[in-house]
Amino acid sequence: MPQLNLTVRTRDGLHLAGTLVQPEQETDRAVVFVHGGGVTRDEAGLTGISSKAHIFR
Repeated sequence: MPQLNLTVRTRDGLHLAGTLVQPEQETDRAVVFVHGGGVTRDEAGLTGISSKAHIFR
């Protein structure tokens, strides 16, 4: 899946880094994984999680 590293600036000036992972087919749904606490997405075990994600209804 195509990925794009990006940065979002908050109202108080903080820059939040993220990765936008886009599916190959168009969709009207989105999933946001929020992590933190001083670890990177690799350290938190989130690398490659898009291929392991499941949709629960």
